[in-house]
Amino acid sequence: MWAGVAQAQPVASDWEVRPSAALDLWYYGLAAVKFTGPGSLPYYNPAFLTALRAERRSRGLRDSRLEMESARLGDAFRQDTVFEALHFLPLYYSGDDGSRLIASLQSLSASGNALAPVFPTSAERKTLRQFAADLDAERPYLTQSSARAKLIDDRLIAKLDAQWKSEFLPVLSPYLRELGVRRGVLLVSPALGSEGRIVRIGDAEVIAVGMDDSLSPTAPLFAAVRELCFPLVGRIKALTAEATSRLGAIDMTNRAATRCGAMLLDISNATMAAEYRRIYLGSTSDERSLSRNFDARFPLTGATEKSLRGEIGRVMLDTRTIER
Repeated sequence: MWAGVAQAQPVASDWEVRPSAALDLWYYGLAAVKFTGPGSLPYYNPAFLTALRAERRSRGLRDSRLEMESARLGDAFRQDTVFEALHFLPLYYSGDDGSRLIASLQSLSASGNALAPVFPTSAERKTLRQFAADLDAERPYLTQSSARAKLIDDRLIAKLDAQWKSEFLPVLSPYLRELGVRRGVLLVSPALGSEGRIVRIGDAEVIAVGMDDSLSPTAPLFAAVRELCFPLVGRIKALTAEATSRLGAIDMTNRAATRCGAMLLDISNATMAAEYRRIYLGSTSDERSLSRNFDARFPLTGATEKSLRGEIGRVMLDTRTIER
């Protein structure tokens, strides 16, 4: 899932992969109120929510304010499209335990608050103040949770960081150069599902992806490839022309980004491309039918697929076609 438009700039390989307590808290909160979005990929990891709630029960703790108010908050979020911004907000506040974002939402009426123009009505601000207060009550518990600590493996994060820099960035370098991506941060959160997030902040690309121990250990890196496809997919005019509704357009864009990731990897590394497809299929498909099953799982119209392949070819091969 994408917010923002990339601008052409020189490329460099100044990247880091790291966890973020702010993301874990925020997406735990959105999962708790069941605020998702369109598309076939899960927005959150249900195992994370289950693990934290089981830990609360084991400690004899009663239901939190967030749990008690989840239905009302979720309904409010779903009834106002402005709240779709909540899917991306923590990427701008990822450096702490969630305190800065919570404070910003609790002071939306204060002069100079950068989020105030995003949520202009009193009803929106009241809802967000309540959500922020509920998250703030959860924050000390979540950041000290042993269930969360088991899922945030420092050794795995370090390995992902090394693999991203040594294996993935070289493969993606022509594409990143064309996008003008100078540097980036890859935030890995066990609270997220397969549907990640991406925003541009200054000259940096900030990506958030899930970390699920039921998948391949490298799944977060392949998820980042998909997220990096959204700026390119945004150029495909056929998507806009074919969509019959706003939600339909989002769903089609999500499918196109998933297909785009496989196409990008096909050019540089067939082994990585096959692993990418297996991860998104969620099964060990026969190698001979892998591409066919993947394409069927994430269908595109002929016009969109042709345009997407042409754009990827222009970026990666300086040509207008990609041979499968």
